Amino acid sequence: MEIAQAHDLPLVIHCREALDDAIELLENHGFKDKRVVVHCFSGTAEEAKRVADHGWRISFTGMVTFNKMVELQKLAREYPADLMMLETDSPYLSPVPIRHVRPNQPSHIVHTARFLAQLRNVPLDELAQQTLRNTREFFGLDY
Repeated sequence: MEIAQAHDLPLVIHCREALDDAIELLENHGFKDKRVVVHCFSGTAEEAKRVADHGWRISFTGMVTFNKMVELQKLAREYPADLMMLETDSPYLSPVPIRHVRPNQPSHIVHTARFLAQLRNVPLDELAQQTLRNTREFFGLDY
């Protein structure tokens, strides 16, 4: 965190069942409104709101396509478009309809994107362009 803060680098957080602690640490280290993504997010709608209130991103994996992930799907439908990112989280979180395929790989992200576009009732191309912009902005990529 200190290196990211000192060099204005983006910070990727992997957090399972400890988001309150992670948010407290991020706040204490001055990361409000900085480039932070909670990768492989699997939290609640309340936790997602706290992340968004800090201006941070959530990255959705193939897990959002799983039938039992109703709460995650609900918050994915409503999460601010400018704070959404997509990822594969290889090797285990292959999306439906290829959930059984291991290892997961970057080419499978199209299934997650298609699912989220339908969930959010937007064209796939629109969702893809938005998440691409978000990713470029997050990592400071100019191309």
